[in-house]
Amino acid sequence: MGSGCLSHPVVTEAAQQSCQGEVRDQDIVAFCKGCFQKLSSLDFSKHVDVFEAVGGGGAITLVYVHGGGGSREMFKPHARAMAAKNFRCVLMDLPGHGARMDEELTMNSALQAIVQVIREYAPPSASGTKPIYIGGSLGGYVGMELLGKFPDLVSMAIITMCGQNVGVGRGAAASMGLWAFETILPRLGSRKIMSALIGEIRKNGHLPEEAMMECSFRPGMFFGQAMAQVQILKASDPSAALGKFPGPILFVNGSKDHRDSEHLWVEKSQKGQLIVYEGADHFFSHDDRHSKRFEEDCYNFIKQHAAIS
Repeated sequence: MGSGCLSHPVVTEAAQQSCQGEVRDQDIVAFCKGCFQKLSSLDFSKHVDVFEAVGGGGAITLVYVHGGGGSREMFKPHARAMAAKNFRCVLMDLPGHGARMDEELTMNSALQAIVQVIREYAPPSASGTKPIYIGGSLGGYVGMELLGKFPDLVSMAIITMCGQNVGVGRGAAASMGLWAFETILPRLGSRKIMSALIGEIRKNGHLPEEAMMECSFRPGMFFGQAMAQVQILKASDPSAALGKFPGPILFVNGSKDHRDSEHLWVEKSQKGQLIVYEGADHFFSHDDRHSKRFEEDCYNFIKQHAAIS
């Protein structure tokens, strides 16, 4: 799972044009690092993208942190939508992902990267509201640790696609899942992992090809440090972290996703709320049945706790 030859999978622009709206397994090609970076749609000259609020300066800043294997492109549609609602939106790459693909991924390096981006790119709004953290999947688990270790850094948080305790005190099902990841991932290789992910997307049946192309297929996927992602999950301790954060936290999950601890985490939080989308899976944020509601729920949660211009 290292960064050697032909270990970086992507759907090229040429493959996108030839696949006629539906990515096939043969459209996923793994390249060496140099070719991958040339063929990916991601801009590797930077690791942060900023969408300015439609109303100009002084708006509340939302900081989006992606899931494992993804990049800052994951939440691009959501950032565009929220910028149109007058939020300043910051998208960042975690270490081991995107433009930071060569940086070592650990819990500490991920936390430090987020802290650095928030301090550099996410000042308080004109009304004094600190930035708002929005993390999905891996970005959600790391985000919960962030809230515990840096409780004064953000004003509130939205934690998505994180309903199962995979860290300290995890149950048998989570332990078996992590064991399977540790056993299978090294054997598969990055291309097969991306192919399997696309298979899961196909099973969903409600993930628009255009959105998946922009957010995942064309940027490519980043599994070179997949085992490090597993170690981060195993080291997480949401129950210990969440109670240290004084601000509001909204948890959002799909009913079909793994979710054995969401109610416990709401209870552990000082100001926790939970929304579950019936019939939704791990990909609900991009699912055409739920994505608009997700944006609306994020907006309404923020409006509930902050002055929005």
